[in-house]
Amino acid sequence: MKELKTYSKSAWFLILFGISSKPKEVSFQCTKCGEIFDTLSPQELEHYT
Repeated sequence: MKELKTYSKSAWFLILFGISSKPKEVSFQCTKCGEIFDTLSPQELEHYT
């Protein structure tokens, strides 16, 4: 399993300067078959670190 994180353009700008930023979406992908089997809801994403 691996996490696939999607960031907004403003978040990428912060990351370039070494500032942490929360992703706007996190999905979980199987490393063997490549299937995405779960995505965090907006409520879960608020507590994601």
